[in-house]
Parts: sequence; structure tokens; C-alpha cells
Amino acid sequence: TVEEMVHEENEFRITDSEFAFGWHFYVVSINRMLIQKLADQLGEDFQKLKGKSLEKKFLKWFSQKIQEKNLKAKLAIKEEMESSKFGIF
Repeated sequence: TVEEMVHEENEFRITDSEFAFGWHFYVVSINRMLIQKLADQLGEDFQKLKGKSLEKKFLKWFSQKIQEKNLKAKLAIKEEMESSKFGIF
């Protein structure tokens, strides 16, 4: 897991699902320090990821890990999902 990679515990939380629009939505909360430690550990590989912010780069990295395991999940930053930009919520 990500926590094991950076030698941390209890820095990654997932809520119970909420069903809406035919999808199950979860809120995943991740301590920013965990993301920073991962970025430091991965070094140049992390910096090369698409995204302007640390959070966007982590989202890209995490999405790639999900795809590698053939899981059917999509990730987004909660604040962006709640914005009128998407017109959903």
C-alpha cells in the first residue's frame, strides 16, 4: 500500500459508499505529508507526472496504479467535483 511505501499508518481513509447517478462514490482522505513523502521517495518519476500541483500528480500516479490492477474506478479531487465546472453537484 501507499502507507507501507512511505512507512506511515492511518494517513489514508475511505468513507462508506454513497450511491448516486448509478455510481458508488467514496471520499478518500489522504494526509498531505503522505503524498509529500511519496513524491520524495519516487523523485524524478513523480515530478514527471502530468499535473501542476502535488495533489494532481498524486491523482495521476494513483490512477495509474488502479489501472494496472484492472479496477474500474475513476478518481477526482472532491473540490473539483463539487464545483459548477462539472455541473453535477
